Amino acid sequence: MLEVHLEILVEWGHCDPARIVFNPNFFVWMESGMYQLFTTANYPIVKMSEEDPQFLGVPLLATQANFQKPAKVGDTITLVTSISRWGRTSFELSYRFLRGEDVLCTATQTRVWCYAEGEGAQETIKPAPIPESFRADLSVDKQVHIKLVSS
Repeated sequence: MLEVHLEILVEWGHCDPARIVFNPNFFVWMESGMYQLFTTANYPIVKMSEEDPQFLGVPLLATQANFQKPAKVGDTITLVTSISRWGRTSFELSYRFLRGEDVLCTATQTRVWCYAEGEGAQETIKPAPIPESFRADLSVDKQVHIKLVSS
């Protein structure tokens, strides 16, 4: 599977008064990981929505995280993002936050491929089959490393 390794510098604003990362920041970084994974595979989500106004993106259905060790101000951590499961209309993203060899947090997100159906007040969000080209491009055996200075 395609893996994106996103390097993140933990800054003061990411942390609580104890100088450890405030846990919601991990979820913000997961969004960055998903965005970079899609963009790396040549599926920039914003461009996809602009090119097809009926495409509403990949809303979050479920998420889960296990926090093993804290990250602190000044740490450089790596977020590894990949697809761990494909369904017909949904998929699961897998996330690992590392500081060197230490696993800080593991998490998953289940997302669904969605389109708009109808118009105006009658518009609804409907799941749609995930395109085969998207599956194929995110299933390649490749690792990409990206530095994120701040978020």
